[in-house]
Amino acid sequence: MDARRKKGEETRQMILEKATELFLNEGYSTTSIDKVAEVAGVTKPTVYSHFESKTGLFKAAVEANAQQRAGKLKQLLEVTNNPEEDLCRFGEHFLAVVLSQEAGCWDRVAQAEAFRHPEVGKMFYEAGPKRVLAAVAGYLEQQTANGRLSVESPSDAADLLMGMFLGVDLLRTRIGVQAPSQTQIKKKCRAAVQVFLSAFQSEDRQ
Repeated sequence: MDARRKKGEETRQMILEKATELFLNEGYSTTSIDKVAEVAGVTKPTVYSHFESKTGLFKAAVEANAQQRAGKLKQLLEVTNNPEEDLCRFGEHFLAVVLSQEAGCWDRVAQAEAFRHPEVGKMFYEAGPKRVLAAVAGYLEQQTANGRLSVESPSDAADLLMGMFLGVDLLRTRIGVQAPSQTQIKKKCRAAVQVFLSAFQSEDRQ
Protein backbone atom coordinates (compact mmCIF):
# COMPACT_ATOMS: atom_id res chain seq x y z
CA MET A 1 0.00 0.00 0.00
CA ASP A 2 1.48 3.37 -1.00
CA ALA A 3 1.83 6.17 1.56
CA ARG A 4 -0.90 8.32 0.01
CA ARG A 5 -3.49 5.55 0.09
CA LYS A 6 -2.52 4.61 3.64
CA LYS A 7 -2.91 8.23 4.74
CA GLY A 8 -6.32 8.39 3.10
CA GLU A 9 -7.54 5.26 4.89
CA GLU A 10 -6.23 6.56 8.22
CA THR A 11 -8.09 9.83 7.68
CA ARG A 12 -11.28 7.97 6.79
CA GLN A 13 -11.02 5.82 9.91
CA MET A 14 -10.42 8.87 12.12
CA ILE A 15 -13.46 10.64 10.66
CA LEU A 16 -15.55 7.51 11.19
CA GLU A 17 -14.46 7.16 14.81
CA LYS A 18 -15.18 10.80 15.65
CA ALA A 19 -18.52 10.68 13.85
CA THR A 20 -19.47 7.54 15.76
CA GLU A 21 -18.79 9.30 19.06
CA LEU A 22 -20.99 12.21 18.00
CA PHE A 23 -23.82 9.99 16.79
CA LEU A 24 -23.83 8.07 20.08
CA ASN A 25 -23.54 11.13 22.33
CA GLU A 26 -25.63 13.69 20.45
CA GLY A 27 -27.87 11.67 18.14
CA TYR A 28 -28.20 11.51 14.38
CA SER A 29 -30.27 14.67 13.81
CA THR A 30 -28.06 17.01 15.84
CA THR A 31 -24.80 15.70 14.39
CA SER A 32 -23.77 17.79 11.40
CA ILE A 33 -20.99 17.31 8.87
CA ASP A 34 -19.58 20.64 10.07
CA LYS A 35 -19.35 19.28 13.61
CA VAL A 36 -17.77 16.04 12.43
CA ALA A 37 -15.15 17.97 10.47
CA GLU A 38 -14.41 20.18 13.46
CA VAL A 39 -14.01 17.30 15.91
CA ALA A 40 -11.97 15.25 13.45
CA GLY A 41 -9.72 18.20 12.69
CA VAL A 42 -10.33 18.10 8.94
CA THR A 43 -12.17 20.23 6.42
CA LYS A 44 -15.77 19.68 5.39
CA PRO A 45 -14.74 18.80 1.81
CA THR A 46 -12.41 16.16 3.26
CA VAL A 47 -15.34 14.51 5.04
CA TYR A 48 -17.35 14.53 1.82
CA SER A 49 -14.44 13.07 -0.11
CA HIS A 50 -14.75 9.93 2.04
CA PHE A 51 -18.51 9.91 2.73
CA GLU A 52 -21.04 11.27 0.23
CA SER A 53 -23.55 12.41 2.87
CA LYS A 54 -24.39 12.34 6.56
CA THR A 55 -26.59 9.33 5.90
CA GLY A 56 -23.66 7.61 4.22
CA LEU A 57 -21.44 8.43 7.17
CA PHE A 58 -23.99 7.11 9.64
CA LYS A 59 -24.44 3.97 7.57
CA ALA A 60 -20.68 3.40 7.61
CA ALA A 61 -20.62 3.86 11.40
CA VAL A 62 -23.49 1.41 11.87
CA GLU A 63 -21.91 -1.07 9.47
CA ALA A 64 -18.54 -0.95 11.22
CA ASN A 65 -20.09 -1.48 14.63
CA ALA A 66 -22.47 -4.18 13.44
CA GLN A 67 -19.80 -6.10 11.57
CA GLN A 68 -17.60 -6.15 14.63
CA ARG A 69 -20.35 -7.41 16.92
CA ALA A 70 -22.12 -9.70 14.48
CA GLY A 71 -18.82 -11.12 13.29
CA LYS A 72 -17.83 -12.19 16.79
CA LEU A 73 -21.23 -13.74 17.45
CA LYS A 74 -21.28 -15.63 14.15
CA GLN A 75 -17.87 -17.12 14.94
CA LEU A 76 -19.34 -18.60 18.11
CA LEU A 77 -21.97 -20.53 16.15
CA GLU A 78 -19.67 -23.36 15.19
CA VAL A 79 -21.63 -26.48 14.29
CA THR A 80 -20.60 -29.36 16.57
CA ASN A 81 -22.30 -32.56 17.71
CA ASN A 82 -23.53 -30.80 20.85
CA PRO A 83 -26.22 -28.21 20.01
CA GLU A 84 -26.92 -27.51 23.68
CA GLU A 85 -23.37 -26.36 24.37
CA ASP A 86 -23.18 -24.50 21.05
CA LEU A 87 -26.33 -22.50 21.75
CA CYS A 88 -25.54 -21.87 25.41
CA ARG A 89 -22.14 -20.47 24.48
CA PHE A 90 -23.71 -18.28 21.83
CA GLY A 91 -26.50 -17.11 24.13
CA GLU A 92 -24.10 -16.01 26.85
CA HIS A 93 -22.02 -13.93 24.45
CA PHE A 94 -25.12 -12.61 22.69
CA LEU A 95 -26.53 -11.25 25.94
CA ALA A 96 -23.16 -9.80 26.94
CA VAL A 97 -23.13 -7.83 23.69
CA VAL A 98 -26.80 -6.81 23.57
CA LEU A 99 -26.97 -5.75 27.22
CA SER A 100 -23.75 -3.73 27.05
CA GLN A 101 -23.72 0.03 27.52
CA GLU A 102 -22.48 0.61 23.97
CA ALA A 103 -25.31 -1.45 22.48
CA GLY A 104 -27.74 0.57 24.58
CA CYS A 105 -26.40 3.81 23.11
CA TRP A 106 -26.83 2.49 19.57
CA ASP A 107 -30.37 1.36 20.34
CA ARG A 108 -31.31 4.79 21.68
CA VAL A 109 -29.95 6.52 18.59
CA ALA A 110 -31.79 4.15 16.26
CA GLN A 111 -35.07 4.40 18.16
CA ALA A 112 -34.93 8.18 18.47
CA GLU A 113 -34.31 8.69 14.76
CA ALA A 114 -36.47 5.90 13.31
CA PHE A 115 -39.68 7.93 13.59
CA ARG A 116 -38.27 10.91 11.69
CA HIS A 117 -35.93 8.98 9.44
CA PRO A 118 -37.30 5.46 8.82
CA GLU A 119 -34.24 4.61 6.73
CA VAL A 120 -32.09 4.93 9.85
CA GLY A 121 -34.03 2.26 11.72
CA LYS A 122 -34.03 -0.03 8.69
CA MET A 123 -30.31 0.51 8.21
CA PHE A 124 -29.61 -0.33 11.85
CA TYR A 125 -31.74 -3.50 11.78
CA GLU A 126 -30.29 -4.85 8.55
CA ALA A 127 -26.70 -4.18 9.58
CA GLY A 128 -26.93 -5.92 12.95
CA PRO A 129 -29.95 -7.85 14.28
CA LYS A 130 -30.95 -9.21 10.88
CA ARG A 131 -27.48 -10.64 10.31
CA VAL A 132 -27.36 -12.31 13.70
CA LEU A 133 -30.82 -13.83 13.19
CA ALA A 134 -29.72 -15.13 9.80
CA ALA A 135 -26.63 -16.69 11.37
CA VAL A 136 -28.70 -18.46 14.03
CA ALA A 137 -31.18 -19.64 11.39
CA GLY A 138 -28.30 -20.96 9.32
CA TYR A 139 -26.95 -22.86 12.30
CA LEU A 140 -30.34 -24.44 13.02
CA GLU A 141 -30.75 -25.38 9.37
CA GLN A 142 -27.34 -27.06 9.35
CA GLN A 143 -28.03 -28.99 12.54
CA THR A 144 -31.35 -30.11 11.07
CA ALA A 145 -29.55 -31.32 7.95
CA ASN A 146 -27.15 -33.20 10.21
CA GLY A 147 -30.07 -34.92 11.93
CA ARG A 148 -29.46 -33.41 15.36
CA LEU A 149 -32.43 -31.02 15.27
CA SER A 150 -35.83 -31.00 13.61
CA VAL A 151 -36.62 -27.42 12.62
CA GLU A 152 -39.16 -26.76 9.88
CA SER A 153 -38.71 -22.98 9.81
CA PRO A 154 -35.17 -22.00 10.90
CA SER A 155 -35.92 -18.26 10.73
CA ASP A 156 -38.97 -18.55 13.00
CA ALA A 157 -37.11 -20.83 15.41
CA ALA A 158 -34.16 -18.41 15.51
CA ASP A 159 -36.54 -15.56 16.33
CA LEU A 160 -38.05 -17.64 19.14
CA LEU A 161 -34.67 -18.57 20.61
CA MET A 162 -33.39 -14.99 20.57
CA GLY A 163 -36.56 -13.86 22.33
CA MET A 164 -36.07 -16.52 25.00
CA PHE A 165 -32.52 -15.33 25.58
CA LEU A 166 -33.55 -11.69 25.92
CA GLY A 167 -36.72 -12.06 27.99
CA VAL A 168 -37.27 -8.86 29.96
CA ASP A 169 -33.57 -8.37 30.69
CA LEU A 170 -33.26 -6.05 27.70
CA LEU A 171 -36.03 -3.80 29.04
CA ARG A 172 -34.59 -3.82 32.56
CA THR A 173 -31.15 -2.88 31.32
CA ARG A 174 -32.36 -0.13 29.00
CA ILE A 175 -34.38 1.62 31.71
CA GLY A 176 -31.51 1.51 34.18
CA VAL A 177 -32.49 -1.46 36.33
CA GLN A 178 -29.52 -3.59 37.34
CA ALA A 179 -28.29 -5.85 34.57
CA PRO A 180 -28.15 -9.60 35.24
CA SER A 181 -24.93 -11.07 36.57
CA GLN A 182 -22.82 -13.48 34.56
CA THR A 183 -24.07 -16.31 36.74
CA GLN A 184 -27.68 -15.33 36.08
CA ILE A 185 -27.00 -15.09 32.35
CA LYS A 186 -25.46 -18.56 32.26
CA LYS A 187 -28.38 -20.05 34.18
CA LYS A 188 -30.95 -18.32 31.99
CA CYS A 189 -29.28 -19.35 28.73
CA ARG A 190 -29.03 -22.96 29.85
CA ALA A 191 -32.73 -23.06 30.76
CA ALA A 192 -33.75 -21.34 27.51
CA VAL A 193 -31.72 -23.73 25.37
CA GLN A 194 -33.03 -26.80 27.17
CA VAL A 195 -36.63 -25.69 26.66
CA PHE A 196 -35.87 -24.83 23.03
CA LEU A 197 -34.26 -28.20 22.35
CA SER A 198 -37.14 -30.05 23.96
CA ALA A 199 -39.29 -28.68 21.15
CA PHE A 200 -36.83 -28.94 18.27
CA GLN A 201 -34.57 -31.89 18.96
CA SER A 202 -34.89 -34.67 16.38
CA GLU A 203 -36.96 -37.66 17.48
CA ASP A 204 -34.10 -40.15 17.30
CA ARG A 205 -32.11 -38.07 19.78
CA GLN A 206 -34.84 -37.61 22.36
